Parts: sequence; structure tokens; C-alpha cells
Amino acid sequence: MIGGYIGMLLKPEKLKKKVSTIILALLSGFLLVLGSLALSFFLSDALDINIVTSFLSLAPGGMDQMGIIAHEVKADLSIVSGFQLFRLFFIYFAVPPILRWYFKRKINSKVDSL
Repeated sequence: MIGGYIGMLLKPEKLKKKVSTIILALLSGFLLVLGSLALSFFLSDALDINIVTSFLSLAPGGMDQMGIIAHEVKADLSIVSGFQLFRLFFIYFAVPPILRWYFKRKINSKVDSL
């Protein structure tokens, strides 16, 4: 619902560089899926699991969607859910402190150079 609301707020006629924005969005989505596919081959070999399970474990998307797909294609649901849960916790708990540290460092280096 929130995503739909935000999407309705966007007015295409006010968006500058529409074509480049669409191309970058498609390219970034393609690279995310391609990167997940490449890493899933390594994960499959390292953990000796099936390639579908490893791909769904690393695929960009919601944990609920990956779980439903894993159930439908008979992948190992516990591995997929575990990796997706780790990804979610990492994004919520590790990324914000890392970004704060990075931006503090960047701001301090700009202040020092003045």
C-alpha cells in the first residue's frame, strides 16, 4: 500500500531524465539478479545444496516471497528463510552504523581540508 501510494505521487511529466532513470533502474535490477545467480553457484558448491535453494537464499526480494517460491519449487525452506532473515537483520542492524561511520568520516575529512 505504501509503495503504491508513493508511486502515485510520482508525476512522469515532472521527472527529469526519464529515459536514463528507467535504464538505470532496469540495469540495477538486472545486475542484482545476475550477481545473485553468480553467487548462488558458489554457495551451492560451498554448502552442497541445490542451486534453486542457493539462488532463492540470495535473491533480492522479500523473505515472504522467497519462502513461498521455495515452498512451490520444493527448495529447502529453512535454508532460504535463514539466509533471507540474516539479510534482513544485516540491513537493519549493521548497515545504519556503517553508514553513520562513513558519513562522519567523510564530513570530518572535508572539515579538516578547509
